[in-house]
Amino acid sequence: MISDSKLQQMSKGEARADDITDLLDVNDLVYELPKNLSLAAARNTKEYHFQKSEYTNGDGSMICTLQTGGQYVNWAASHLKFKLTRTSTGTSDWGKGSAANIFREVIITSRSGQEIARLDRSNVYRLHHDRLYMSAEELASVGSLMGYDEAAVATGVPGTYIIPMCKICTLFDNKKLMPNWLASGLRIELRLESPATAFDAAAATAVTAYTIKDPKIIVDTFLLNDSAMKKLNEISARNALEYVYKSVHCITDSFSTGDNTIDINKAVSRALGAMAVSRRTANIANATVDSLKSEGFDFEHTQFRLGSQYYPQQPLQGLEEHYWNTLYTSEKLKSSHPSSVSKSDYNTDYGVTTTNLERSNVLDLSGQPINNSMTLSCELKYLSSASRRVCVFLEYVIVSKIYVNNVSVVV
Repeated sequence: MISDSKLQQMSKGEARADDITDLLDVNDLVYELPKNLSLAAARNTKEYHFQKSEYTNGDGSMICTLQTGGQYVNWAASHLKFKLTRTSTGTSDWGKGSAANIFREVIITSRSGQEIARLDRSNVYRLHHDRLYMSAEELASVGSLMGYDEAAVATGVPGTYIIPMCKICTLFDNKKLMPNWLASGLRIELRLESPATAFDAAAATAVTAYTIKDPKIIVDTFLLNDSAMKKLNEISARNALEYVYKSVHCITDSFSTGDNTIDINKAVSRALGAMAVSRRTANIANATVDSLKSEGFDFEHTQFRLGSQYYPQQPLQGLEEHYWNTLYTSEKLKSSHPSSVSKSDYNTDYGVTTTNLERSNVLDLSGQPINNSMTLSCELKYLSSASRRVCVFLEYVIVSKIYVNNVSVVV
């Protein structure tokens, strides 16, 4: 590190001639080939096919087992690709969602059978999370490959969809390479949604079935050099490698009154935040409406409580406060990639309520514990009484301790 006084001396020509080399480095005037600091010996993309080449909604679930061997995986650049054909009496689309609508639940297990991630109501979470966090530009690029804002499609017309793996499960939403001991033998199960819930059909139209053809996962893989592998093998055998990622737990409850409280009884060491999505029961599994989107804004006031602490301190009231709080918790108030959800959109389609349990605005994964003595509850007061189904999605931190022979999970 060069001190400011030394830089000033060199800039004035008061330092020795040999010191000019340091000044060239500071001003980015060093013209030489950078050192090769990569530990990767090879990089490649590989395809992994599901157990069957064709699935229908009646099959229940799709299963794929990865055989990556000794290679590390970059899930940030990996994706799921498939072709889909729907059977209906007219045109239909994905509503406010995407092709991820067809995945009701995602279950990930290691080669030893240890469950390392599970998300129920995955399609509900994905729709609202993407709309709140993705910008309009992202929805127009990556989102278009997923099927967001796609025009209505007629029966029998095939479509090809690409879903980034980070949109399939939060386990894959990680910039760090997944170690080969965890990636190899990873079992990915995608449970399928009913056609009436997954699609939004035109009036007097119903999607009765859909068919998925040639599903495959394209994975970005890395083979590390011998020195790196030897060192990581030693760490894994002695202390275990710790792979840290976010997970989401879903609590679902139904109500018919306007004043409700939902308790989230999930013991975690670091809870990061929560999102409550309210849907009208009559719209769920209704073939002619968007069954997955929120009912729209109908809150009189909402508030989360963790132990004796309230988030926020006073209940949120009115559309403007709830919309501001949603932008605050999703860190979109001063973001270079603003949310694609406008105030009008929030009022009609994405009227969710959220809370942020992070203890720092700088450090990630600095959440708070939830246990028997410190439970999390969500208090919801509606403007109107109706039959509703509320899904509360709790985001928290999981650590997978990776040994050479097995994987253990610490919540």
